[in-house]
Amino acid sequence: MEAGLSAMEAAQSRIEQDLQQQDVAAQQRQAMSQETAPAKRVEPPAPVSKSIQSTLAHSSPPLSQHARVAPTPRHTPKPPEQRQAASSQEKRERRVAQNSVSQRQPTRSASRDNETAEIARKVEINRRDSAQLARQLRAAMAQGNGPVVEKLLTQLRQTRGPDHPFLLKSEAFWAIKQKHYPAAEASLKRILAKTPDDLEAGVNLAIVEMRTKRMEQAKERLSNLQRAYPDNAQVRSMMRYFR
Repeated sequence: MEAGLSAMEAAQSRIEQDLQQQDVAAQQRQAMSQETAPAKRVEPPAPVSKSIQSTLAHSSPPLSQHARVAPTPRHTPKPPEQRQAASSQEKRERRVAQNSVSQRQPTRSASRDNETAEIARKVEINRRDSAQLARQLRAAMAQGNGPVVEKLLTQLRQTRGPDHPFLLKSEAFWAIKQKHYPAAEASLKRILAKTPDDLEAGVNLAIVEMRTKRMEQAKERLSNLQRAYPDNAQVRSMMRYFR
């Protein structure tokens, strides 16, 4: 068995030697072929003509020329004549602007005056209408003309609103004449809720309380009115009922 192994090792050794010899021979042949091959000629670069060189030189300037900053121009002062002309032009423009403003001011003032006059005219019309309506209402109440009174009260309610003091006092006065004391009391208390020292409403409410047999309430109310209005003759006259 050992002899067989030694024979195999010897054969393998011979095979390796043959392979090495073949490699050496191949390397020698390659070296010989390189030595016998003619050397390649290296051609020098073609010369560039002067016209092409000039074109290339002028077509792409160096970077330093692109990056070069242009110098800042110096400010040249204007001659005195030009400065004087510019100043005169500015003065003329300023005068024109001032004139335009002064021309607009009277227009605005006139507009405000017109608005004030219109408001005053409307106030005067309302005052005359209210005075005329009050005269008509008193005349209708004195005559006992119920339909006219109701018509005028409705007109007054539409023009002055349901909480107007004159309307509430007129409604209360008409209700007292009609002996509708709860309605009269309701209207008078609406007035006194806003103006507790209202003399006319206080006196009429005291009358309602006296006619509905609430004498203590009427006396207390009249006493308060006498302290608030010590010189009022009507209050003094009504206080005689309680002496």
